[in-house]
Amino acid sequence: RLLVAALADDAARALVQPLLPQDWTPDALALGACVAYMWCPAGYTESRLVPALGKALGDAVTTRTWTTMLKLDALAPAISD
Repeated sequence: RLLVAALADDAARALVQPLLPQDWTPDALALGACVAYMWCPAGYTESRLVPALGKALGDAVTTRTWTTMLKLDALAPAISD
């Protein structure tokens, strides 16, 4: 239900800005420095937010679940060794 969209660059981040003030209820959107967080309590297939973000960003984003992001984070130190 918690999705993390890794943004390609600052231009992609700027494309997310106009989505922030919109009412996505029951979903929620938050923007970090390099990622956008999407809370989709009914799941991403029922979300209006997920396709809106995809339409705004196109290929400038990749989205993963929070669980997947944690697994990738755990692997990152092993890759740099």
